[in-house]
Amino acid sequence: MFPPVVRAIVISPEEKILMVRHRASDPWVFPWGHVEAGESLHEALLREIYEELWIRCTFEPSQYEESLGGDDTLTMIPLPITWYQLSYSRDGKDRSRSEYIFVLLTEEDTIKKQEKEILFYEWFTPDAIAWGSTETFPMNQKVIEKLFYGDEE
Repeated sequence: MFPPVVRAIVISPEEKILMVRHRASDPWVFPWGHVEAGESLHEALLREIYEELWIRCTFEPSQYEESLGGDDTLTMIPLPITWYQLSYSRDGKDRSRSEYIFVLLTEEDTIKKQEKEILFYEWFTPDAIAWGSTETFPMNQKVIEKLFYGDEE
């Protein structure tokens, strides 16, 4: 089993999407981080976004609780919009992992990036990502295309 990693499509009130660069030669990617022992995917993602960018986010409003009678409660939690396994090596190290992408919302527009982790950050329109004017991976383009435009071609 690959170690879990979480990524966020962080959406601003203006419906722009936050992307980061970790190294100058890397393409733009959705912010991400590793899940620590004992953390849920949700806890890890909110922690990583705050540690690396100093912004507070919330999951799309899909979390709610429903009483089933007595002390029994059903809690619905946000699901990732996609999940995949990535297998590769870099610098002689195995970088394989399972990645879970969630949608997060933020009201904050002031970012203070963690210098040792994030080289650059920028807010992009969904069009810029989906239609290829932003240097990113094709998978990121496809995710944004489906999220914002459905099955349109």
